[in-house]
Amino acid sequence: KKMKKFFSLMLVALVMLGVTACEQNVTIDTPKSEGLSFYAEIAMTRANLEQGTDDGKWTTVWEGNETLYVNEFAFTNTESEPSKFTCTTEGVADLVGQDVTIKMDNNSVPESGKGIMIEQSITAFDPTSTINLTAKNAFFRFTYTGDVTFTLSQPLFVVDGAEVDTITVTADGDTWVSVLPGTADLSFVGSTNGETKTKENFNIVAGKIYNLGTLTDNTVYVYKPITSLVDLTDGEYIIVATVDDKSYAMSDTLSSGKINGSEIQLTDGIVSLENAEGFVWNIAEITDGNFSISNGTKYLSWSSSTSFGLVDDVYSWIPSSENEGWKFVAGTTTNLSTVRCILFQTQNGNNRFAPYAVSNFTSTDYKPIKLYKKMAENEEPYKTPIITADITSKSVGVEGEKFEISVTATNFDVKDIVVEKDVEWFTATHNGEGKIAVSVAENATTSVREGYITISYPGATSVVVTLSQAANAVKVTIAEFLAAAEDDTLYELSGTIISVVNTTYGNFTIMDDTGEVYIYGLYSPEGAEKYWSESNAKLGDDITIKTVRTSHNGIAQGANAIFVELVSPGTRAFWTFDKTDVNFASNGGSEEVNVEIYNLDEQVTVASDNAQFTASYTDGVLTITAAENTVSEVIEGKITVTCGTLSQTITVSLAAKSTGEEADAWTLVTDASTLAVDDQVVLVASNADYALSTNQKTNNRGAVAISKSGNTILIDDDVQILTLEAGTVDGTFAFYTGSGYLYAASSSYNHLKTQTTNNGNSSWKITITDGKASIVAQGTNTRNVMQYNPNNGSPLFACYSSASQTAIAIYKLAK
Repeated sequence: KKMKKFFSLMLVALVMLGVTACEQNVTIDTPKSEGLSFYAEIAMTRANLEQGTDDGKWTTVWEGNETLYVNEFAFTNTESEPSKFTCTTEGVADLVGQDVTIKMDNNSVPESGKGIMIEQSITAFDPTSTINLTAKNAFFRFTYTGDVTFTLSQPLFVVDGAEVDTITVTADGDTWVSVLPGTADLSFVGSTNGETKTKENFNIVAGKIYNLGTLTDNTVYVYKPITSLVDLTDGEYIIVATVDDKSYAMSDTLSSGKINGSEIQLTDGIVSLENAEGFVWNIAEITDGNFSISNGTKYLSWSSSTSFGLVDDVYSWIPSSENEGWKFVAGTTTNLSTVRCILFQTQNGNNRFAPYAVSNFTSTDYKPIKLYKKMAENEEPYKTPIITADITSKSVGVEGEKFEISVTATNFDVKDIVVEKDVEWFTATHNGEGKIAVSVAENATTSVREGYITISYPGATSVVVTLSQAANAVKVTIAEFLAAAEDDTLYELSGTIISVVNTTYGNFTIMDDTGEVYIYGLYSPEGAEKYWSESNAKLGDDITIKTVRTSHNGIAQGANAIFVELVSPGTRAFWTFDKTDVNFASNGGSEEVNVEIYNLDEQVTVASDNAQFTASYTDGVLTITAAENTVSEVIEGKITVTCGTLSQTITVSLAAKSTGEEADAWTLVTDASTLAVDDQVVLVASNADYALSTNQKTNNRGAVAISKSGNTILIDDDVQILTLEAGTVDGTFAFYTGSGYLYAASSSYNHLKTQTTNNGNSSWKITITDGKASIVAQGTNTRNVMQYNPNNGSPLFACYSSASQTAIAIYKLAK
């Protein structure tokens, strides 16, 4: 005491000295303790909380290595002196005499620690006194094995620092659950048996234990089929194969490397425990993706060839679920040529399970296995979520569009689908009820653009909807289009249709005031399908299209044009003539030229520059007449046809008077019955002055221009003269060139070639109507109709699948 009094007097003196001599800046450090300790005990109203000491939880006794927090300072104890809590953190001594909060942080279902939630305020903290701490929480105590769900009428549980009103725990025997104090209605239920216990207006007091009793497992178990790897967990299974309307189960006994299958009774698609006896196998996961199969004492293995083994050591099988069947592949069969999987063999009267080659998985003599898993009667196997949509692709015009996608969800709630997109030029919004509203903005670019909408849900195969939008085209004249570079720029063209070559794909020529261009193919406004027929386009109509600049054989053209608009009739006048030159034999005669006039209603006038020729026009037919030539020179002339601003010149010629032997007379065959073996014939386009030539192109026969007078033609050495022979099919002819036979050469292309053999492909059925012959090869090829094709100025004879080109006329040499 004297020393204490001395130090006090010295402190007062020093303080006074500091006051009187403050200009010297003298400071005095107060000594601090290096640590601080106190003793603590847990006070609980029921000591039997200590029954959980076997796992270090739920006990009121300090055991060491535990922590209490006094304000922000952590105090720990030791195993040798568990009730003493010490902290050596700098400044901890300042807690002495302060009002402090002492607590132990634990969640209501802690992974470690005591499970006791302590939070207690202490006035004038005195480390020399033992502190009695009381629990802030209470406990439910019950006996059960399985999942138990607790539900309170108000939040009283604490999970991860947040108060909740429902908690599910997995119990195993005697189990404890921590709960906050308060008043609530309580219910708890076991997940397997569905038994519920309830207590209304239940007052939960901190520090107390509430014994909820024993929840008895009255579950009825059955074996149900599973189809997903999600359900393949450790448990009991029956391995089954289905043949027609019978089911066979794999017994748990091995016989000569195979396991016999016995018919098993299914009731409403499930197997009862009673019927499962003798067929139960235990399947358990060894490592990720690898499972063992055992009968309780031995493990099923692949032994050799197609034989099973039952061994003491764990054996690995690798399962996969395929088409509602299961493929269990032997883990040691890494060589693809010897990969084995469990299959059921029905071949040769066998009904047995064995490890057969994986290649037999889809064979009719083998059946994949099915798994029936032991589970509660009221438990449902996992069902794979499935997403379907009413469309998977959509084409939209350049101006944009709004539309809906209807989505169906199977085995999950459609409101939970996830909708994602990959571009910014459209929106896709789900209304929560299976409707996705899509809004596409206008395309300001000159390129077709594409985007994707992905519709997904965990575990389900995503549905991807492809969205394509037409490009914004550059408007040009035909002359500007022809002069443009050949690239992917989209152009908009307008013109009058002046010729049509193909009405299946829509191959045609259009004309405007600056020129004309050939278009190869017409497609719908969305660019998704052939559109010539649907467009109702025809000669004389004005059409607007979008197309890119391409070329064929060096000639500019448009390809895969997108239909925009059609105006019928069109605005530009034009006409067509089925021939622009007429050749007469020396004896003269008359020849008709068919004329079609479009978008013009004017009088047609005709004029001849040579009195040898006269012409008249009536209702679309120009008739040209030539008087007999009495001189030995060819006479030529021109017939000029005029209609408003249109003018066309027809070139005419009259053969010289014959001074010697009469030329061969080739006349039109109008009746197929007049054709006979050994007749010499030539094949001529029925509406053009071209005949089959001796020139064999790469794939087809060429054509050569000829002279024609009425039903008589004049030919030269380039025309192919054919001799008729009997075909190999009754009622048919073969066309012999002198070195081979004409035949339909391919079912994939329009080929007309020559072969040395007379067979079905070179046997032609000939019928003639109005001078036009239908010439059809009798072989297996689908492109078997011989026709003439103008081919954009490079005429040829070829074979087609239908009468899509110009028919052929047959001329025969008079005998």
